[in-house]
Amino acid sequence: MNKRILWISVVVIAVLAAFSFDTFAQPGGGGQGRGQGGQAGQFGTLGGGLTTPATLLRNEEVVKLLGITAEQTTALNDALRQGQGQRGGVGGGNAGVGGGAPAQLTPAERRTRTEAQWTEIGKTLKADQLTKFKDIYFQASVPGANPNAPAGAPAPVMSLNVFVLGALNLTADQKEKVNNITDERDAAAAAATRPQQGDDMTAFRAAAAERNTKANDAIKALLTADQKKKMDDLTAGAAKVRTDLNLNARPGGQGGGQGAGGGQGAGQRGQGGQGGGRQRTN
Repeated sequence: MNKRILWISVVVIAVLAAFSFDTFAQPGGGGQGRGQGGQAGQFGTLGGGLTTPATLLRNEEVVKLLGITAEQTTALNDALRQGQGQRGGVGGGNAGVGGGAPAQLTPAERRTRTEAQWTEIGKTLKADQLTKFKDIYFQASVPGANPNAPAGAPAPVMSLNVFVLGALNLTADQKEKVNNITDERDAAAAAATRPQQGDDMTAFRAAAAERNTKANDAIKALLTADQKKKMDDLTAGAAKVRTDLNLNARPGGQGGGQGAGGGQGAGQRGQGGQGGGRQRTN
């Protein structure tokens, strides 16, 4: 009997440890809906798609570079856990973001969720740490080479938004205009018909690259000369930073299966493959 009780205790502890390990996960939450696996993204960053700030804070090299203390780690853990609600899926794409299918969240709702996450990060990191982290976040979002890209695939195009551009200290007016541009881009992306598995993705990827290029050009037109220079400098140094921080460790997977939403259980991780997870827009 004692051995049986001991065995059950070990199992319970193991389950709790598994949940604790993924504290800095993508924000998930209520609902029992299941998010669809991600579209084929344009670059592979930590398994596909745009790296979230929470995911980046789990990178050991980033923690070392920023000098994040154990106390800060605990504070970030607690703050980001409270903002997540129940864990959602951890798909290779957008699965599990915000609870249920990601389509249930509007761009404004996703933005509000991400703003809250950045606010908590800003409360915990020191000013110099936060400044450096914003630089790293931009550079982690710069497309890296995808060795699995098929011949003739369009070159990857960076997907800009107000969070990626946090290192540029946008004004309130610039942020509003950038949000309008990215909302229009993301609405067009959501309306696009994704080819079935096994179909030729060339045209689909080309259309996505064209949408990003159009949005990026409109966003860059809003920047001052100093902001453009900093953006160019960060972009030029991105490849080295990605290598130094081991951000190229995993090429993009093929969108994450059926990532479970919040509520009943954790989603499945995306399977490795060609392409990449759907690009995140926050």
